[in-house]
Amino acid sequence: MTSSIKSPSGVKAKTYAYEDFQGLDTSRDVTSLDTGKAQHLAGLVNATCDWRGQIVRDPACVHVQGQQKVTHVAFYSKNEVCYAEEDGEAMNFVSDRGHTVDKVHDLGTVVSSTVFNQSVFLAARGRQMYRYDGINFNVNQSPSLDQLRPAYCASVQRRLAVAGIPGKETEVHISRVDQDEIWPDDEADGEVSTLRAGFFDIANNLGTADQITGLGAFEQNRLVIFTADRALVYKIDPNIDQWIIDDNANIYIGCASHNTITNAGTDLLFCSRSGIHSIK
Repeated sequence: MTSSIKSPSGVKAKTYAYEDFQGLDTSRDVTSLDTGKAQHLAGLVNATCDWRGQIVRDPACVHVQGQQKVTHVAFYSKNEVCYAEEDGEAMNFVSDRGHTVDKVHDLGTVVSSTVFNQSVFLAARGRQMYRYDGINFNVNQSPSLDQLRPAYCASVQRRLAVAGIPGKETEVHISRVDQDEIWPDDEADGEVSTLRAGFFDIANNLGTADQITGLGAFEQNRLVIFTADRALVYKIDPNIDQWIIDDNANIYIGCASHNTITNAGTDLLFCSRSGIHSIK
């Protein structure tokens, strides 16, 4: 006796197509995750939710380098990185090419970085600034910068800018054009070149006991100076005589931490005490 392949199964089922997955969400009960659209997942094993909302087998990330706790990462080329790691005794600087400098800082030191003249510059408050050029980690040889020992750095208009200087919390110091080892106090007395290094103090613009909490750059020539409660935008030019504050940019939102500042396309993203914001 045979039966037709078209025999009814006895169970009626109605299927739904899900799309636009949003990744894992373990903050809500599983029964509340069934939204149909923009569906979150309660568990995801051996698969990844990619940027299109599709479930794929490709891993979201792969292990490249490092065995210790990594506290900071900086790209010095499109696919190459250097980073700061803690080994339980001190902080070390390491690159994915195998270059290292051991016990460069104490545990818990907060590192910030920027790329300038095809090198990564690594700063930490009250510490010497290091430079990695893809071959070696070296201490910046500027006597002036060695005295400043800033916490934050950014690059804008062929200049390197630093802030978060102990004892000079409202000052921004900017290097000579294309020269990371020439700073204001390194210049000769009476130097008149418009490419010379310089600095400015934003204390009069704050009017309070506020201080600089971070630096960012966008649109080629805009330097954003963040405090806890506001942000000032300066137009930086290779010509030092043309540095001016942008009076049209009135941003009364501050930055919580320099390491939350990042560029996304032509926008500058940062985190304040009230959320994530962008400057366009």
